[in-house]
Amino acid sequence: MKLFRKLTSTVGILTALTFSIGTQATTCSGGGEYSSWMERLYNQNSDIRLRDIAIPGTHDAGTFSIKSIAPVEALSVTQSRNLCQQAKEGIRYFDLRVNNDDDNDKFIIVHGSIRGQDLPLVLDPLYEFAKSHPKEILIMDFQELNNFVDSTDVQRFNDYFLTKFSDHLIPNNKAGVSYNSENILISDAWNMNRNIIVLANESKVLASSNYYWPRGSNINSPWANAATVENLKIHQDSQIIKHQNTNEFYVSQMQLTFMGSGGIIDKLNTLKSMADKSNTFLSQWMMSYEIDQGLEPNIIMVDYYERRSKVVETSIAIDLHRNGASLTDTKTLFPNSYGAIYPLFGDITFRQLKNGYGKCLDLEDRSLENGNDIHQWSCHGADSQRWYLDPKGYLRNKLNFNKCATVSGSGDKGSNIEIWDCNEQINQRWSEFGDHGLRSQYSKQYMLDIKGGYWSRNGSAAHLWTYHGGDSQRWYWR
Repeated sequence: MKLFRKLTSTVGILTALTFSIGTQATTCSGGGEYSSWMERLYNQNSDIRLRDIAIPGTHDAGTFSIKSIAPVEALSVTQSRNLCQQAKEGIRYFDLRVNNDDDNDKFIIVHGSIRGQDLPLVLDPLYEFAKSHPKEILIMDFQELNNFVDSTDVQRFNDYFLTKFSDHLIPNNKAGVSYNSENILISDAWNMNRNIIVLANESKVLASSNYYWPRGSNINSPWANAATVENLKIHQDSQIIKHQNTNEFYVSQMQLTFMGSGGIIDKLNTLKSMADKSNTFLSQWMMSYEIDQGLEPNIIMVDYYERRSKVVETSIAIDLHRNGASLTDTKTLFPNSYGAIYPLFGDITFRQLKNGYGKCLDLEDRSLENGNDIHQWSCHGADSQRWYLDPKGYLRNKLNFNKCATVSGSGDKGSNIEIWDCNEQINQRWSEFGDHGLRSQYSKQYMLDIKGGYWSRNGSAAHLWTYHGGDSQRWYWR
C-alpha cells in the first residue's frame, strides 16, 4: 500500500523521528489450539492444495516494530503483535516490506518511508515458530524488497535470510519437480519436512536461489485502495469472482486505506480505527461468499487481526465447511475454541433481537470479556447483535457460541444483564413469554428490559424488570 506517498510534506518531515526498538525474545514454541490448526485440520487428509484452503494473513505484518511520534505511528502501524504472536494465534500469511539500508549495512522493515526494526529482530521469532510447529505452513510474501542495487546487496540479504531459514524453505524446484501455487499440496510440504513458502518480486533476488518463488506467477493480491466499507465491499465482490478459476494464490485484502477512494481527510482516523470498521464485516462477507454464493476465499488479509476480524476463526470455519464438518467434528478438533468457530458455518440460525424502540440487543464495545455489559444499540447487523435461544433456554451470542446472556448477582429487580461463559446455571436461562418478551428463569417474575428513562438511547443497559409489556420488553427476532 503506497500510503505515505500521498501524505503531506509535514508527515514526511516527521519520518526522521522514527526509531527502532530493542531486541525481542527469539523463542516461539507452544501456543493454543490455533497454533496448530493446519495439523489439526489436515492430519488425516493432507493431499489438498494450499490454493484450495482459507488462510488467515496480516497486512504489513512487520509494522508492529514501528515506534514513532503519535501522528506517524497512527498512520503507518497496521499490526500490534509480533510475528511470533501472530503465528501462535493462527496467522499463516505474512505481508512483508523490506528496505536495504546500504549505508548502515542492514535490512529494515518499512511501511512506505517509515522505518521499523532491523529484519532479523522481526523475522527470527518466525523461524522459531516454524521449527517448533513443523506442520504449520507459512507464506512469507516479500511484497517489497527495495533498494537492492547489485549482487552484493542480494548476497548480504541471502547471508542472513537463507542461512537462517533455508532448512524450512520449500523450493520451487526439487529433484526435477517444479512447485508453484497451482500444484503445491499440504502433503508435499509435510513430506519434505519443510514449511515456509517465500514469495518475492525482486529479479536479482529471484535469480539467486530456487527458494524464492516469483510473485508474478504465484499470487494475485489486488489492492482495494478504499477508504470506506462500502467501496471495500464493491471491490471484494468483483475481485473474488474474477479470481475464482485462477491457480495463483488469491489474497482478499480486507484493509481500508487512509485517503483511499471514497474517503476524506479526517484527523480522527487512524489505521486502527479504520480496521475496527472493516474487520467487523469480515466474517459475514467471507462466509457469505463461501456458503451463500459458492465462491472460495483463499488468503484473507487484515490490519489489526485481533480487533473484531475473527480472521483466524473465519478461515478455519471455511475450511471445516469445505470438509463437511459437524458440530461434533468441530468440538473434537478444537475443544476449547469451537464456540467461536462453529456458529460461522454451522446449521444454527443466529438472529438480531430488536426491541419496540428499534434498537438491537448488543455487547458493549462488542467485547466477549466475562462481565461485559449487554446493552441496546442501533441495529448494524454485526455478529455481536446476533443471538440464538437454544432449546434449553441459553441465549448464545454469535461472536462465540459458548458465551451467554447472564443475569448478574442475586437476580433481583434491576440486576444487570452481562455476557459470561455458558455454564449451564439457572441465571443464564430464558424463555419466551407474553407479547415477545424474554423472561428470566432465575427470577421468573422479571423480564429482559432496558433501563427506564433512556429507552431510545444507544448504550442503555439491559437489566431485569417487572413485566409491563412495553416496547422496551418486546424483543422481535429479525
